[in-house]
Amino acid sequence: MNLKVFFLGAGSMICGILVAILIFQLWPSQLETETQKTKWEQKSKVFGKDFELNDEQRVIVLVILSGFLGSYVHVTSSFANFVGDKKFEGSWTWWYLLRPFIGMGLSLIFYFVFRGGLFVSDSVATNLNIYGIMTLAALSGLFSDRATLKLEEIFESLFKPKDDRQGKLK
Repeated sequence: MNLKVFFLGAGSMICGILVAILIFQLWPSQLETETQKTKWEQKSKVFGKDFELNDEQRVIVLVILSGFLGSYVHVTSSFANFVGDKKFEGSWTWWYLLRPFIGMGLSLIFYFVFRGGLFVSDSVATNLNIYGIMTLAALSGLFSDRATLKLEEIFESLFKPKDDRQGKLK
């Protein structure tokens, strides 16, 4: 077995485990309140270290991790298929390494688009459907190519840009 393939595979497994642990440790736990409103615990323990996150910060971190997780699933599936078929190309190494980070950024952009456009502006993080938000983030990471095209479509329909430049980047 190629050493590069081994380290990519092993590193990928470690990253997947770490992201799953982080999501588990940062998942909001509800507190009982006198007013019966949903409130999340502000403190989390991540790898033995105490962190304090407000509700909005927690959702953003979870969205980023979920986007990573979605892209991770895509990357590791692709990697396993190509290695298994003995068609792995070393020139794709950076694609495998960078794709989860693209998923992170894209999931955050999708979160901002949906949160900014589809929800009432005064809604608080604890009123959001955290499962729905995490699903959207994971899917935008998993299908990042298609998600990017959808964002382009949304942008073009909102702003209707007219660009007659020659030699422009596409």
